[in-house]
Amino acid sequence: MIVQSSNVLVTGMSGTIGLEVARLFSNRHWVVRGVTRSSGELADLASLAASLPQVDLLIGDVADVSGIEAAVASSTAIVHLAGSSGVTASFDDPLRDLSRNAAPFLRILQAAAPQTKVVLMSSQLVYGSGGPGSPYTETQELDPRSPYAAHRALLETYARIYASRNDLDVTVIRLGNVFGSTYNLSRKRAHGVVPRMLGDLTEHGAVKVYGTGSQLLGLLHARDCAEAIAAVVEEPSVGGRVQVFNVAGEELSVESVADTLVRGFGTGEVIRVPWPQDGLAMARDVHMDDVRFREAYGWMPRRSVTEALTSVARQAADAIKRAS
Repeated sequence: MIVQSSNVLVTGMSGTIGLEVARLFSNRHWVVRGVTRSSGELADLASLAASLPQVDLLIGDVADVSGIEAAVASSTAIVHLAGSSGVTASFDDPLRDLSRNAAPFLRILQAAAPQTKVVLMSSQLVYGSGGPGSPYTETQELDPRSPYAAHRALLETYARIYASRNDLDVTVIRLGNVFGSTYNLSRKRAHGVVPRMLGDLTEHGAVKVYGTGSQLLGLLHARDCAEAIAAVVEEPSVGGRVQVFNVAGEELSVESVADTLVRGFGTGEVIRVPWPQDGLAMARDVHMDDVRFREAYGWMPRRSVTEALTSVARQAADAIKRAS
């Protein structure tokens, strides 16, 4: 049973997953503290605060924000979602990507009290570029192909070091493509299949699909992702433990995702373009096997990806009409 003294710190709280995690734990009567650099998917910080009035907000980077050690040390659980995202951006400035990912997590691991539950979001990209050898299981040898993926793998190593050293209970969740119900469409996107497609649709009236469009993606609604995280956090703590799980969701082709968004948006087209030479614009086939997590926690996605994609596209279209 969850009691009022249970408290969770959510870093990267204004992002797609962070908003759902904060909302879920608030609804379950946890004391929630959030850390964010910006308003994220909300229009501004005032809108963010108004949307989650029960959450105590700390504004700033986890690596620099004042008082973060006290917030970490007093937390029963920490859900770490902060950091840079995006493969292309990590190639453009790998040192910035390293500092934005490594420094915040190290600060958390050093300050966390023994027995604290720590949940780290990692990525399917730590496995490599897909193709032969997938579906990937958690025992697969890692083969990161970008600075971003290498830095995610590095955070997993930090988790192992500090779980033992500081008696922490750390769970690493390797995610596929997570999408949400709310997007700030004024933000330029460097990553995320669904928000990038929505951005192309709203800005250019067309969604780019690389290659044949038959490549498969694992898609998961952020609310289902939040429920997976909650299942981990609400389990009794085991100090000195590190668990690694895949959480993949539902597999759909890139083409079907694009078609669904266009139908939900009510206008636009899907256009096929050649793969770029760097091969980084869209994920190729990467299949992740998440049976271990489903069996361990009795979890499964409850939201239809197709219905959720249709809904988020309609909301985007409605937002544009209201603004015009």
